[in-house]
Amino acid sequence: MAFGAKLHPVSYARCHDEVSAAESMGRWALSHREEPAARWVIATINDGGNVAPLLWAARWAGYVFPRVVLGQKLCAALMATKAPGDVLGDLRPPWPAYLIDVPHGLLMVPDISGSALVSLDLLCVHHESDGIRVMLRSRSSMIILADRAESWAAALLDEDDELDVWAQQHSLPIDDQHKRALECAWRLAIGVELEMDDRSNVKPPRARTKRDAQRRSIADNTHMLVRNVDLDCRDAIGAYVSGRAQRAPSVRTLVRGHWKRQPVGPASADRKWIHVEPYWRGPQDGPLAIGVHRIRE
Repeated sequence: MAFGAKLHPVSYARCHDEVSAAESMGRWALSHREEPAARWVIATINDGGNVAPLLWAARWAGYVFPRVVLGQKLCAALMATKAPGDVLGDLRPPWPAYLIDVPHGLLMVPDISGSALVSLDLLCVHHESDGIRVMLRSRSSMIILADRAESWAAALLDEDDELDVWAQQHSLPIDDQHKRALECAWRLAIGVELEMDDRSNVKPPRARTKRDAQRRSIADNTHMLVRNVDLDCRDAIGAYVSGRAQRAPSVRTLVRGHWKRQPVGPASADRKWIHVEPYWRGPQDGPLAIGVHRIRE
């Protein structure tokens, strides 16, 4: 947070587009080499790194660090939900740059060694002037997975669609597991923006302590999404991201959630996006959960 607060006055406080903000940030860094933040900017540029995380941090600071928190079951349900193409025109981002707290352990990917897994717990969403970028980050390491799209259409992904993925962790190799994690991140970002459009789902920020109530704190801009979810999709998301094969024989089919336009208002003249949760296909229209039974003779 302190890093973004340092960069915002020398970037987005002076410019509105990403190119101008990056150029302004670079000029400031070259003239303030003695400052740690400036040295970090210079090192990122010299190493050929992507400045997208720096731009996001600066813009996030400009909106006083908005953060969205949600429970594990709701988060997994949104990751298991595919949005239709006509949802794009109805999206209203709560902020141009914000952070989503991903429940720990939900998105696990290999680290640079390939022998250990790290949890991607931070989803950074940045509505840029000509597109949207999402970045998945880990609290425990420097791993950053990012994907940029010219429209939200990149979030409407099927399993065989391609992602333009960029990674930064000392040349972290990108594999299918990383791409599946980013696919879930796109769906989560869309779901959060649609959920926050219904203010009844959002618990407003409030001071956690009496001291916080007396002075503005970071907690003042933390918003919690609260909605009960019937089906627990956490295991299904974990299995999908990891690429684990389902055990034979097949159990019931998990039907992916979706967004639906519901008529509302007088004479049903208006429309509202509602979330149809993922569900198990039932006994009438799909296979039941069964097991392997062996009878001893």
